Amino acid sequence: MDDSSCETIARYQQLFEESPEAIVILTPESQVVDVNRAWLDLFGYERSDIVGTDAGRTLGGAPEDFHRLQRHMDGGSSVKDYGMRSSRKDGTQIDCLVTITALRDENSLRGYIYSIRDVTAQKETERSLRSLLHLSDTLNSASDVDGVLDRLVEELLELIGAESGCAGLRTIQGMSCGHFFQGHSVMPLTYHCVPGVGWAGWLIEHGTHYLTNDATHDPVVLPEMRERLAIRSGIAIPIVDSEQDVIAFFEIYNKRGDGGFTQADLDHSLAAAQTASLAIHNRQLYQHWPHLVSP
Repeated sequence: MDDSSCETIARYQQLFEESPEAIVILTPESQVVDVNRAWLDLFGYERSDIVGTDAGRTLGGAPEDFHRLQRHMDGGSSVKDYGMRSSRKDGTQIDCLVTITALRDENSLRGYIYSIRDVTAQKETERSLRSLLHLSDTLNSASDVDGVLDRLVEELLELIGAESGCAGLRTIQGMSCGHFFQGHSVMPLTYHCVPGVGWAGWLIEHGTHYLTNDATHDPVVLPEMRERLAIRSGIAIPIVDSEQDVIAFFEIYNKRGDGGFTQADLDHSLAAAQTASLAIHNRQLYQHWPHLVSP
């Protein structure tokens, strides 16, 4: 092998290793020949864990997804931007787009090279937008303000994966509501918080959200509420009008699973509060001027 050939091979090896996209090289039988650094970083393996294993392990998706992809590969065809869910070594699920190219010489199939793009953030954004559009439709179909608040809590329990929650309007007594949602069940609840008392009262005083994943040691939560509702974690959000005055609130309790509420959960809740504010405004406008606004 001459020097120019060695130099070319070295250049290709450098491009392979330094590519920002996760790349895997396979044999015709779909055994892993090599993976690059981006792939190792994305999936959390060491190279020794994966070289020589079956390609199904490198994809880590549902068996039916890999079998469909395998049929394309067995036919020797190329695949572009095939969407599938994969798993990192720690079990974390990610959304991927897989592109596969068959490597051939004049007489035979030499193997495959495929690249993986992590599109989890993009997919999550799309799912969030669809959820918020559905939330907007749901809230704006409510017949009155109480219905807006009830549907808001029901939708948020599903959207952010929480166990229970409540919502209410600001009255002369402070923040008030008369029931809460435990899953799909509605339970009686007498809840009044004056400014500065409890999470709801904190919202009146500060005009911004409150989040804790340690309600046991939280200095603001009402102890009787914490004990009565078995609150472990919570998000409290003010609903404000166009003048930025607090007109209502909602509280979501106990993230399902082992983890606590996340920044994404907070972002979804804040977006939902804006949607609820507009829906409340529309209901109030209709109540005063029914001939101007369609129900």
